[in-house]
Amino acid sequence: MTQHHHPLTVPIPRTTDVKLGSLLEPSWFKMPVAARASARVVKSLISEYDSGSQDEVKEMEKKARFYVSASPTGKSVIIGVFDTGIAPQHPSFNDNGMPSPPVKWKGRCEFNVTTYSDVVAGLDAAIDDGVDVISMSFGLVVSPPLYDDYVAVGAYSAMKKGIFVSCSAGNGGPGNGSVINGAPWILTIGASTTDRKISAVPVLDNGAEFEGESAFQSTNFSRKLLPIVKGNACESLNTSDVKKSDILPTTNVGYSDGQMIINYTKSTSTPVATILFKGMRTGNKNAPTVAYFSSRGPSMQSRGILKPDIIGPGVNILAAWTTPVGGAITSATAVSLTFNILSGTSMSCPHLAGVAALLKSAHPNWSPAAIKSAIMTTADYINPGII
Repeated sequence: MTQHHHPLTVPIPRTTDVKLGSLLEPSWFKMPVAARASARVVKSLISEYDSGSQDEVKEMEKKARFYVSASPTGKSVIIGVFDTGIAPQHPSFNDNGMPSPPVKWKGRCEFNVTTYSDVVAGLDAAIDDGVDVISMSFGLVVSPPLYDDYVAVGAYSAMKKGIFVSCSAGNGGPGNGSVINGAPWILTIGASTTDRKISAVPVLDNGAEFEGESAFQSTNFSRKLLPIVKGNACESLNTSDVKKSDILPTTNVGYSDGQMIINYTKSTSTPVATILFKGMRTGNKNAPTVAYFSSRGPSMQSRGILKPDIIGPGVNILAAWTTPVGGAITSATAVSLTFNILSGTSMSCPHLAGVAALLKSAHPNWSPAAIKSAIMTTADYINPGII
């Protein structure tokens, strides 16, 4: 721990009775205290991180030279991406206008990497290739002990070499103990909503309006009226009947709003509704909120610490999408086939890897622990006081 970080400890008088075993791992401390505790003392031990409040941080930001002279761009920082696959011909990976790779880059891109042994070998290769940050958007379904977790072991080796490792927390939520990749030396990232959405508002004939979302806007389809009921089947649609035919405008609403819409359709013999497409809207006061699918703690691997460490944008993210095998990308298919709206901690993990790269660019000498600390202690609190 450097002089720039405050220890997460609370001074305890030697005469105080404290039940330490219920708070920390026994191997973490040696203190001559009794085995009993008072509620007053225990309450003082379970405290927030020893960091400034958001108001204090904002005041510090106003001071001269708090920020570097120019915003960091991540230049010269190398991010190694581990995922289930990459399409190198995708427009997102077009390097036109980009500078040449840093001179310290000694490696190459590897494809078709899927097995555990490949991942371990990939981590070793990333270390040898000289990457600065590793982003890993996958993990085991059930977290094994750390000594049996190939991600944790490989990430530890990377951390010892000064490489920052970010991993997705998993999509097994909202159940307790569902978090994966919970090693202390990994930045474990959950998924959150964002304050922007592509709005598609359903308006019923009775005047009721509901907030909805849709990737389609009014320019994506013709104004020709299309029946939403085929024959006598109103709750199912055979995909073979509509495959490559017409685009059906739809919107996604919340459960309670959906129930109100269903009740309306049952209340009249001629239900009528209109979808108003309003484009991208920002300013959702409820965002960011932890996504329902985002895995929760406590970590079964590291029970003495809180996991996940942080949340990042992971709901309805415009992301690169693979094209059909052997299919050529043309101007007509560039948008429809190469991008998709995706959700998951696999989306939030690269966001935080990018933040780590910016910090590494601004502070090349910072250790992975310092970068992790900076990310966590300067993030906004969500629902403070619950823990």
